[in-house]
Amino acid sequence: MMVICLTEGTTLMAKYYLMKNRLILRLEDGQTMENLPKWLQNEQLDPNWICLNQEQANYRVVIFRDEILELDDYLKRRKRKQNTYVEKSLS
Repeated sequence: MMVICLTEGTTLMAKYYLMKNRLILRLEDGQTMENLPKWLQNEQLDPNWICLNQEQANYRVVIFRDEILELDDYLKRRKRKQNTYVEKSLS
């Protein structure tokens, strides 16, 4: 898989990835999509697409109302959403 990142060669340390659930996953310097669990990689909108820099991610927040979440917050949100689905199905 080839991933082009627009932040390479810059002083920006975070990378931003568009996810299928209209969220933007923010990975800090040293974190890579390839090191994340496969299920999380599968939630990426297009694995062959580029990661965004901070300016581009902020633009998506303003125009498309996407939301930027760091990895911990992203995982908490996903777990909370899964618990909601389970509760609804048991009702």
